[in-house]
Amino acid sequence: MSEPKYRVAISGFGGLDNPEPGTPVARALRLGLPGSLTIEALGYDPWITGAYSPGLVDRIHLTVPLARGDDAVLARLLAIHAASPFDVLMPCLDLEIFVYARLAERLAHAGIRTLLPGAEQVARVTKAALPLFCYANAIATPRTVLVTNVEDVPFHADQFGYPVMVKGLVAGAARADSRDDAYAEAMRLRDLWGGGVLLQEVIDGDEYNAAMVARGDGTCLGLVTLRKLGVNWRGKSMIGAVVRDPDLAHEARRILNALRWRGPLELEFIRSHKDQRLYLIEMNNRFPNWILLSHWAGSNLPAALVRHAMGLRPRGRLRTRPGTAYVRDVEEIVVPEGTVEALSRFGSAAVASCAARRRARRARPRARVAVTGISAFHEVAPGLGVARALRQASEVAAVYGLGQSAYDTGAYRADLFDAVFGMPAVGEPEPLLARIREIQSKTGLDLIIPCTDIDVATFVGLRETLARMGIRTLLPSREALASVDKHRALPRWGGRRDWGAFCVPETVVVRTTDAMSRSALAIGFPLVLKGGSAPPQTVYSRYSAEAAWRRLRQKGQRDVLVQRHIAGEEFAVSVVCDAQHRVVASTAIKKLKQCERGKTWAARVVPLPDVVASLDAMTREIGWCGPLEAEFIRDVFRERLSLLEINPRFPAWIGFSADAGVNLPRQAVRVALGDQPEIGNDDREALFMRNCREVPVTTVTLAAFVTNGMITHA
Repeated sequence: MSEPKYRVAISGFGGLDNPEPGTPVARALRLGLPGSLTIEALGYDPWITGAYSPGLVDRIHLTVPLARGDDAVLARLLAIHAASPFDVLMPCLDLEIFVYARLAERLAHAGIRTLLPGAEQVARVTKAALPLFCYANAIATPRTVLVTNVEDVPFHADQFGYPVMVKGLVAGAARADSRDDAYAEAMRLRDLWGGGVLLQEVIDGDEYNAAMVARGDGTCLGLVTLRKLGVNWRGKSMIGAVVRDPDLAHEARRILNALRWRGPLELEFIRSHKDQRLYLIEMNNRFPNWILLSHWAGSNLPAALVRHAMGLRPRGRLRTRPGTAYVRDVEEIVVPEGTVEALSRFGSAAVASCAARRRARRARPRARVAVTGISAFHEVAPGLGVARALRQASEVAAVYGLGQSAYDTGAYRADLFDAVFGMPAVGEPEPLLARIREIQSKTGLDLIIPCTDIDVATFVGLRETLARMGIRTLLPSREALASVDKHRALPRWGGRRDWGAFCVPETVVVRTTDAMSRSALAIGFPLVLKGGSAPPQTVYSRYSAEAAWRRLRQKGQRDVLVQRHIAGEEFAVSVVCDAQHRVVASTAIKKLKQCERGKTWAARVVPLPDVVASLDAMTREIGWCGPLEAEFIRDVFRERLSLLEINPRFPAWIGFSADAGVNLPRQAVRVALGDQPEIGNDDREALFMRNCREVPVTTVTLAAFVTNGMITHA
């Protein structure tokens, strides 16, 4: 008997560094439904980057905002259905479930199947309803309070004590360690989702999740239980493994029965270190964003849902394999400009990818290159993009990753690295040099490209020793590196130095509360605070500025930059300088989409020759050698570029330079080897996009990196 044709519409392809579930749901369907499968991606703007992943969806459609009302939402869905028919609709965003549950009967009349809970069930799993539901059903849960007015958050947070969790009513959560933290997070979540926030007691323990699908009669079609092994700054699982936990499975099924649920459901638990009890901390009315793991574990829940919704029998019993694990990394793709333009203009577009550039064959592979900064755990580090570009460099014979821990997500990328080696923590140079000698003896290592600020500073100090070992680098002097330190360069130039094609906005370093207050009054509002690895914060009042400064100090940031806020479009320029401090290669981009921390998730190449010329003058003056990135904003009032940041390394988007035709990491390798750069032409029709992607691993592989200090992919 032949497999049926599956036609599915899925939402939730956005989310940037906090991915929405639609992308992994679509990937699970591609892997789990044999035969003919058509996927229609639904979104609210053209920058749903996950939908552009090659081979994932067939078409992308823009839907109307939910705020337009049920009738408008239904009308747009039916219009899409008429042009590109689909049999099953799988909404993957929390707010959509409320709307589509109300529309389920009308959708069914149009031939569109769903598997969704009723309106009463949806209301029972909202974050605000959690305490009442748990009380009524004798389910352990942390103390939780709804605060409808965020101005009252500091008072209620003090009653909880610290730390305390601050949660949005729709999505988002953060741990607060002080009343200032709690108030700031409450304001941020209110601005995102409106309404009040929830304050929840923090329970010290291990985090677990359960993903389920309930049949139309409320019985459990499939269940996968996961333990979070690595949680990033957002509190999101970046590394997790399937576990066989009878108590967790029993509690999950008990909750499912109490809800009388239908469709996907995610439950989040903490097992207390104190009493080993499971506490339910959240219920979500859709699949989690780690759901692709269910396929690798042998229980593909999205595929099971589609078959059930279509009235098909299950393809065997869902048997989950414990020990199956995943690591969330990133995928970077190039999309034709015309695809995004067509989607913006007409509301629908077939998905197309730019043709991949072929690896140049003009040079003999002779360099074995190692890169640092290979993780996307907290934010995407540049080493991932550098490795991707080096894979297209004909001079490079092998690419090795230098990692710090099992949390370095790029360590598990066989497509990027031939092998990955664990490195000692930054500190005394001798252990680091000993490890490099060991790696060199195994691999014949020729060249190292440090890709984080800390690593650049470390290897600048080791440059001469590495040269005696026969390992090349392309690095600045200590003096040049000190001159571009953002706590020195920007305050020194701010408001006083003009570099021709750009200027530097007024910038000061703040070390005390009084200095913060004086700077705020002198610069005016809004202003931007920058400190360490924390994202820049825009504040609009003296109180907010002082509170933000105190939070940065509490997190260990000694020097805080205060900079005039500038509204406008953002740009970045990455360059490579030779030993004579000349810019020998460059790529400039316009940032089209950025995540919460300001990192680039969509961009396009733009010509900025005057800026590159001014950067050339800067690098010659400071004596720079190696990669450098400058970030700019075009002031909408003055129509002038302002320099916001200087980074002594490649940016995280640098892999795009290879797709666009310049390949700056390749040029850096050529310069380090003593060759002349080979510069191609920028492809200005290509758009850069990034999305998250899960990589299958095993717990044995995770442990091997810790115990053996290396992972070999070749």
